[in-house]
Amino acid sequence: MPTLAAQQPTTTGIVRDLMRGPADSVGHEDPISKATKLVLESKLHRVVVVDKENAVLGVISQRDLVRHYLATSQEGHEENDAQIQTLLRRERPITIHPDVPLLKAAAVLASNKIGCLPVVNEQSNRFLGILSLADLLRRLSGISAGGPGAEFMFYQPSQTSRAKMPAFIRRSTGDLVLPLGCIQQVDGVSEQALLGFDDSTGRILIKFAGEGEDLQGSMPVKQDRENVTIRAEGFVKHFQLSGKTGAYDVKSQDGGQYLVLTPR
Repeated sequence: MPTLAAQQPTTTGIVRDLMRGPADSVGHEDPISKATKLVLESKLHRVVVVDKENAVLGVISQRDLVRHYLATSQEGHEENDAQIQTLLRRERPITIHPDVPLLKAAAVLASNKIGCLPVVNEQSNRFLGILSLADLLRRLSGISAGGPGAEFMFYQPSQTSRAKMPAFIRRSTGDLVLPLGCIQQVDGVSEQALLGFDDSTGRILIKFAGEGEDLQGSMPVKQDRENVTIRAEGFVKHFQLSGKTGAYDVKSQDGGQYLVLTPR
């Protein structure tokens, strides 16, 4: 059973701070079996439906899929793989823009009794990501469940964390260089670090390995009197980061075990 970690609860911020993106979606003309496969393989509770221009048409849940298969079973014939759009129950989906305050998003989720809000571009309605009720509850309560993948939440910098000196990517080697002033507790730095990238915002997440912790895919870390250097050449090449950003603002979380780098 996962443990619960207490953090500082907050109601500040905007949807962009907490949304997950880019998120999985399905086309409105895709067969229902495609949505079912995505929900089962990716362990999703719901999936966003989009049109050919990637504009949001609605959301279907596990419950919607169960109702569909029950109905076809009770009708006494094999399930005909209809288009996903036949499961949509709202003519106009409830969506939200990325710059809306989280408090307003919480009110929309609570009053409409839905589990998530697709985040869309204000001008084009283009699908950008998703804000889930669970993620919002973690922010409001300050409680997060531990376990595999729980560290992904640290992509979102705390509103109370302090901005630090800029970090940068060394073009010649692909090293990620962080001045020691970026880290609140140098003891939180270890010899290995796991790196993650949020394509929608350009942010980088750094998770330092705890004592005795084996992080699959981690990269070596070197520390001297001035800097912490992560040998991140493979990471930089994979996400094509070299030369894109001159400097990153760094915010520490959890005593420096997690760092969030935001492009300037």
